[in-house]
Parts: sequence; C-alpha cells; structure tokens
Amino acid sequence: MMLPVKKIIRASAGTGKTYRLSLEYIGLLLQYSRHGLHFSEILVITFTKKATAEIRERIFDHLHHILSRDSEGVQLMRHLESFFALKITDKDLAALCDIHVDMLTNKHLVQISTIDSFTNTIFKTIISPYLGIIDYEVQPTLDDKTRDELYRTILEDKDRLATFRAFFERTELKTIADYEQFIDSVIRNRWAFHLVSASTPTRPFAGAVIETDALCKRFREEFAAFARDLQDYLNAEYAEKRLNDVLNTDYVNLVSEIMPAAGIADVSSAFCGLIEDEETLLKNHALLLDEKKNIWNGARILRKKSDAATKEHLIETLQRARLLLADYLFAKLLLPEEQDLLHIVAAILDKYDQLKFRDRIFTHDDISYYTFKYLYDPELSLIEGDSVSNSFYEYLSTYTRFILIDEFQDTSIIQYKIVSPIIREVSSGAGVKEYGGVILVGDEKQSIYGWRGGERDLLLTMPTAMPDSQQLTLDTSYRSDENIIGLINAIFDHPALHEQLKTMKIDWPYTPVRAAKANGAGYAEIYLRNTTTSKGMDNAISSPTEAIREFLQQTLHSPAYKDHLRGKTAILARRNVDLDDFATALDELGIPYMQESSTSLLDHRAIKPVYLLLHYLVYGDFFDLLRFLRSDAVLLDTTELKQLLLAFRDAQDKSDVPAILEACAHIPAVRQVRRFMASIAMHDDPFSVVQKIIEEYNIIGRFALQSDNKNVHQFLLHASGFGAKGEYEKSLAGFLDYCRQEKDRESFSQVGLEDSDAIALMTIHKSKGLEFDNVLLYWNLSGGNQSVRQLRPYLHYSPDYGAVNNYLYTFNYDKIVSQSSQRHFIAESERRLAIEELNTLYVALTRAKSNLFLCITYQKSGGFENMLGDAKKEKEMATLFIEHLRTVFQQNYEFIHFDENRERGYMGQLGA
Repeated sequence: MMLPVKKIIRASAGTGKTYRLSLEYIGLLLQYSRHGLHFSEILVITFTKKATAEIRERIFDHLHHILSRDSEGVQLMRHLESFFALKITDKDLAALCDIHVDMLTNKHLVQISTIDSFTNTIFKTIISPYLGIIDYEVQPTLDDKTRDELYRTILEDKDRLATFRAFFERTELKTIADYEQFIDSVIRNRWAFHLVSASTPTRPFAGAVIETDALCKRFREEFAAFARDLQDYLNAEYAEKRLNDVLNTDYVNLVSEIMPAAGIADVSSAFCGLIEDEETLLKNHALLLDEKKNIWNGARILRKKSDAATKEHLIETLQRARLLLADYLFAKLLLPEEQDLLHIVAAILDKYDQLKFRDRIFTHDDISYYTFKYLYDPELSLIEGDSVSNSFYEYLSTYTRFILIDEFQDTSIIQYKIVSPIIREVSSGAGVKEYGGVILVGDEKQSIYGWRGGERDLLLTMPTAMPDSQQLTLDTSYRSDENIIGLINAIFDHPALHEQLKTMKIDWPYTPVRAAKANGAGYAEIYLRNTTTSKGMDNAISSPTEAIREFLQQTLHSPAYKDHLRGKTAILARRNVDLDDFATALDELGIPYMQESSTSLLDHRAIKPVYLLLHYLVYGDFFDLLRFLRSDAVLLDTTELKQLLLAFRDAQDKSDVPAILEACAHIPAVRQVRRFMASIAMHDDPFSVVQKIIEEYNIIGRFALQSDNKNVHQFLLHASGFGAKGEYEKSLAGFLDYCRQEKDRESFSQVGLEDSDAIALMTIHKSKGLEFDNVLLYWNLSGGNQSVRQLRPYLHYSPDYGAVNNYLYTFNYDKIVSQSSQRHFIAESERRLAIEELNTLYVALTRAKSNLFLCITYQKSGGFENMLGDAKKEKEMATLFIEHLRTVFQQNYEFIHFDENRERGYMGQLGA
C-alpha cells in the first residue's frame, strides 16, 4: 500500500518557491505515472494569474531541459533524485517524454489555476445548475446599480426603519463614501456571519444585558470610592486651590456643568452626580474611559514622593471603576447594537442575494461565498462529514489525486473551507487509486492580506490538521546578494526583536537564510529624517515631501549612485498617497517612472489626459478642461492657469466655456485646444476622435516608454471595439458610458510594467512576488493608518478553524470593548495587525537583489529617541521595528548621527 504524500514546505523570500513547486509536480509524474497517474490528476492552485503563468511556464521549461539533457537538465535531474530519493532511468525519461508530448497536445488538461478560477469551476459545474443559473457574468467589484438598490432597501423598509434610523444616527456616517464602505464591509464579511450561524459558539457574556443594573451599581460604588479618596487628598493638600489647579481641563468643565458654583470641596459630590444620572453618564462615557486623560492635573498634584502611595491607590481604584464601567456599557450599548446590526445585515444580505440572482452578475467574492455555502448544503450531498463525496468528483471534469497549493499563507477561511475536505480526501489514502496527496507551499512571514481574509495561522496549524506530514524548509536565497542576506538575517534573527515580539505575545518563527551568491556584494542604506519644525528645532525640512526630495537628490539623482544603480529599480511604500509624493519629486528631477497605484487603464498617465478631454467634449465641464490643460500632455504653467481661473471667476455665465476660452485666446495652449475642438463633431466616430487627440497632443512622443505605447494601443482597441456592444450608443457619450462601466473590469487593466529604464512606483502589497535590482522602501512613521469605518467582526476560531467558538460584532464601540473584560477580542485583533505590519516590512525588505535603501520619515520634537516613548506604550510595531533596525545598523555597520533631525547608516559595496 502506498502512503499518501503529505508535505508542508516553508519557503522564505527568494528561496526558489516556484522552482521547487514545479519540481514537486515533475517528481509526482516520475514517481506515480508508472502506477497509472495521469498529469490531469494533479491540481495546482495559486492565488494570482501571474503565479499561475509562472508555474505553468516553469514546469514546461523544466521538462524541456530534462528531456534535452542539457546542463540545466542535468542539474534538474540531480535535484529530482536528491529531493525524492529516486534514480531516474532511461525508461523514466522515455515515459516522461510521452507525458510531455501529451501535456503539449492537451494543455487544457493541465490543471494549474488560481483559487478564484478553481472555485468558479465548482460554482459553474455544480452550484449554479443546482441554483438554476445557466449563464452569469463575473465582475471584479460591486456595481453602482446594485449599491443604489441596497440603499433603497434600507430607506424603504418601513418595518425596520426605526432600527435602521437609530443605528445610523449612532454611527454618525456623514458621506456617501462612508455608507459605501459600511455596505462593502457587510458584503465582504458575509462569510463570517454564515460561519457563525453554522457553528455553536459559546458566549460567556451573552446574558450580560440582564445584569446591566448590577454592573452599573458596582461601577458607581467603585467610582464613588475613588471620588471620596480623591476628595480626602484634595481637602488635605489643596483645600485653598481652584478646580483648574487640581483637575484636568475636561473634568473642570464637566464638574462646572454639573455644579456651576463648584469648588475643591465639591469634587466628590459632582462626580457622584455625574455617575448617578444615567443620561449624563452615557453622554460622558468616552471621557470617563479615556485612559490617556488623567482626571487630576498631573502637572500640579500627586507629584511628591510622599504622594506615591496615594497616587498608586487612586490609579488602581480608577482602573477597577473603568473596567466595571466598560462592562456596563458593553451590556448596555454594545450588545443591543449587535442585535440591531444583525437585523440590518440580514436585510442587506437578503436583498443583495435577490439582486444577484436576478441580475446574475457576480464578483469573485460572491462566487466564493455561494460555493462555500452550498458546498455544505445537505441537499447537494457534496460534503459528507469531513470528506468529499464521490458525487463531487462526478460533477467535476477530472478525478484529482494530488493537490499542490502555492502561497498557502494567503488562504482565507472561506477558501480553506472550500478546499479542506478535498485536502483531507486526497491525503487520507482512500480512493479509487492507491496514491494521492497534498503539497502545501507558503511562508507565514509573507502573509500580508489579512484585510481581504488571508489567515496566516492556517499555515502554522497545518501540521496538526495534516498529521504525519513531512515538513521542509527552503533556506537558501537565490535572489539577493550576500550582504543583503546578511542584513536580513541580522534584522529578523536578532534576539532583541524576538524578545520584543514575546512581550507582544507574537510567535514569529524565523530560520536564517543562506546566500546562494557568495559574492561579497550588496549594499544597504538607512536614512531617518525628522520633519518637525517645533519651537527650538533647527530643521530645514518641514514635510515628508521635502524629505523625499532631499533623499532622492542624495541617492537616485546623485552621480555617486547613478553609475551603480543598474537594472530594475522600484520605490515601495505602504500607501498610494506616499507614491504620489515620490511621483512629484521624480517629475521635478526628470527621472522616468511608472506608477502602478491604480490598475485601471483610465488612470494611466498617457490615457488620463485623453479621457479628460473626451469628458470635456461631451459634458462641457470647465474643470475637466482645466485638468486636461494642466496634465502632462499640455503642461499649462501656473501663470496661464491663473489667467484662466480669473477669466472663469469674472465670467457672467460660467457655463459658457467657449466665451471664457475666447477671453484667454492669447494663451498658446488655449488657442490649440480651441482649434482642435473646432475640428471635432459630436457624431464623429469615437475611435477617430481618440486617434486625433493622440496625434494632436503627441501622446506617443510625450509618453515614450514601451509600456506607455502598449497602454495607448490598448485604449485604441477599446475605442474601436466598443461599438460591437449593442447596449451603448455609438457616440462619444456612449463611449464614455462604456468606459465608466468597464473601468474596474480586468479587461480595462493597465499593461504591466516592463521598462527597465523606468522606476516602478508601487505599494508593498503589489510588489509581493516580484524582485528588483534596486529597492527604495519608504515608510512615514507619523503617517498613521488610513481610518476606515467598516464592520469588522471579531472571531475566535476552533483549533482546526472549522468553526467559530466565540464572536463579537460592533461598529461604534470598539473602544468600550478594549477596556472591558472582553478586551481579548481587541487584543487578538491588534496582535494580528502587528504581525501583518511586521510581515509587510519583511516582504518589502526582501524584494531587493543588490541595493536596498530605506527612507524613514517621522515628526517628533527632540528627534527619534523621543519618538520611541509613545511607541513602546502603544506597542506600535513599525516604530519599534525601525528602532530595532536602527540598532542593527549602529552595532554592525557604518552609522552617522548628524543631529536630532537626521541620521544615516550604510553597509556593503554599492553595485548591481
């Protein structure tokens, strides 16, 4: 009897994951084809189309070299024999040759697909027929029409209107974008609601609503005790002082509001009045819970050594009172809100399902959810217990015996629920054929997609979920030069880092990596720049943008560096707004770049000006025209811009744009655009109009990179082909309608970045899986994270992630949770966010092959040392990591401390 193959391969960045996975595929062919394995019985699942293409290409390329028996093929055979403990014979090669021919002839049977494509296959083959859906369309995002109908559902549901109104008044959502984010977060997390409903969670606090009076009573008793003790201290030490001298300003105002003529002797009475009246208590609960604001004036009282015991006692009493208050508010406000939220979510999702099945337009998330939901439906009988029934394979086109999953750390819970029964089936040893198995490849250190459901800990728990599995670690980097690998190891294997992580209850295993390139090459530089201009600070830099410009002038634009920075260069940042600052600075320095902050073709730098002019031609909006004239296609200067704006200001009829332009006809750019518009008629063919714009404004000449030309060509193809779509009017207005509807679809994506002479600007998340000769990582420690109001469920899973043991939903009361006895929900969420931030830094640092530059900006009086105090209190991962990285440079490499505003460290020999 053959034992099932069960492998878990951890592959650190640059260690040849794709190479190894493709060899695992060929190894299975060599070992099991003699037992009847057909290549179509091997399923490879990836998470991106790029990864799918790479693995497919690598498998065919390896087979070609092996069968050619060239030098690379000989090396591949050595690895195959070493990895799989087998001896490759001429008979094996003859069989492999037949398999290769079969694969080339029947490429459609080679099962290598993204997880979305695999899920779509299940949905299309099994789920949609069961639901009576024959034809459907897949789009990347939720369309505006569906979103509008969901809004109407909320507004027109008279039975639930009171609940809706009360909830949305509490949320204080102010803009349409806020409501869009709320609805999007409900839909994005719908799998969590379903998983909770399918589980039997234990919620020890579920009965707390009944005990609200008891909780409130205990809080009042504890807070009254605190108030009495504080009053005794004030009477003894500060009886003659004013309230301003002894209380924090916010509490002075609060006491004065409750007792207008209050003095020092009235503090306890005022505080008791505050907590006795429930309405006043609820109104001021955020202040009472705010641990960052002392109740007393810490600058003036409780500062003497003799006050130490009193201060400690007051702090302990206040902490107990705040815990009780948070628990009371948890029961009084949060749990009722949770019930309201569940009613609203149910209404939104019920309507959402109706619209989806009516219009039959699904996103990939929709297809994943419906597959997950109906895969476990008893009526379909696809999942029996923990295994896949035979009927499942009857529905699918092939009978899969081996599953290879790439980037397993990016798997979401819903995706895991879809594939886990199949994993258990093929790794159990049971089935029509004796052989079978699972090979998982991943790196928990590169799990950076938690925001879209990626569950890093799934990879760490797989040895338990898949007993007796073989665990392998790839520990040789083929990507980076020796000095870069040395730096990465020095940073991530340093005991101080892991001690810090231990205090944060973070398990982050790291295995040092060996450099395949023993070349003594590789250069790294760290640059820390303070941007504060506080009083007494001598600093010429006052913004991150200025710091970016300064750094670029000293590196990428410096003759000392330019001669060495050969090959592909990338600038990586967390946020698109940071990349915009780099784009501005690169423009000023005349350095070519390509920004991949948006994937839509309409946002490409060569297409956007064309699209803006089309918009003006159709709708006559003066500001569309202004944006076109200020674009890189025209470059209207600021003096001329001011003249146009003044003409607009002085115009009696601001909709009469031709008259405004006539008043500025002396401006060359205005004369050109007037002349051009006179040559265009609204009934002209859109393709010819787009072509005329490109020629008139020399778009191909101005944007001369290879990828610019490819994107211009792509846009022309859309302009020429949109007329075949009968739902759009064949006019400029119809073409713009087409562009708006298609802009987020995959067919409207930009052509990728391929120019080695242009710097690639991209977010760290988009850089994952890529490599560059030179990498510049930018991180603004004072930039903070973008605050987005959204529904974020807190879930505690069972050890095997098969069910939810406990959960919590809130939209408004996260701060109450964080100070209540249920703070473990927030603590776990913060732990996950800290891990993801560390992983993001790891991913960014490991993209570099030869040269790595780190540009760190922050804003703090007194320099970087003063930055660390708050970071240590808040356990702010990025700042603590940069402190650690800075220490590594100080201890091991050349480090220069210019002043409290600027520091610089570097190592290695510069070169690519």
